[in-house]
Amino acid sequence: MQSNNLLIGTIGIGGLIAGTLIAGFIHFNSKEKFAIKDLVAKDTSRTIVSSSEHWKQVWDQYVTENKGKRLGNDSLLLDDWNERIHTNTNVPFSYKDRCDAFGRYKVEDDNNLFYKTFIKHCTITKDSSSTQAQAK
Repeated sequence: MQSNNLLIGTIGIGGLIAGTLIAGFIHFNSKEKFAIKDLVAKDTSRTIVSSSEHWKQVWDQYVTENKGKRLGNDSLLLDDWNERIHTNTNVPFSYKDRCDAFGRYKVEDDNNLFYKTFIKHCTITKDSSSTQAQAK
């Protein structure tokens, strides 16, 4: 009977130690994640699109790059994408909404595919934003 209690105690302590080691491994090997928009805010060369003029600029580029693609095949998988959309089309809410959603998505660093997609379709260079502001 005494040896059974000793065995059970040893197994319990072993399980506790193993659980602690696993929890520590997971904690120390998980990298901190940041919202994409927060990473972009630290980038000195890019800014998140905010003005209607800049939205039109990134939308036109998006339409050109995705021309002829069917629903579900465009880069941002817009719910209302249509292969007949052209650059004269107003920027749809779905595009801005998808950029907003990507901006809130948390990633470890700027090597993430979501980050790169956000940069490509939802930001502009700071040079182009200041140049256009000066032209007004």
